[in-house]
Amino acid sequence: MSENLKTIKELADELGVSKNKIHYQVSKISSEYVVRNNSMKLLTAEAVKQIKDQKRIEEQEKPRKWWGLWRK
Repeated sequence: MSENLKTIKELADELGVSKNKIHYQVSKISSEYVVRNNSMKLLTAEAVKQIKDQKRIEEQEKPRKWWGLWRK
């Protein structure tokens, strides 16, 4: 693959998430950042950046596991 393009599988493996999660994120960004090669979707650097930014935001919004603090 081109150095500037990533497959959904490559990005999912890099981020440690499922391909379905990446497909969902791809559906939320502009199609101008997604290149179709036959039946394969390739993500541009901008698409990868947007997906990584969204993942970072979601991780910050996750509730913290506080219940273990008062268990004995």
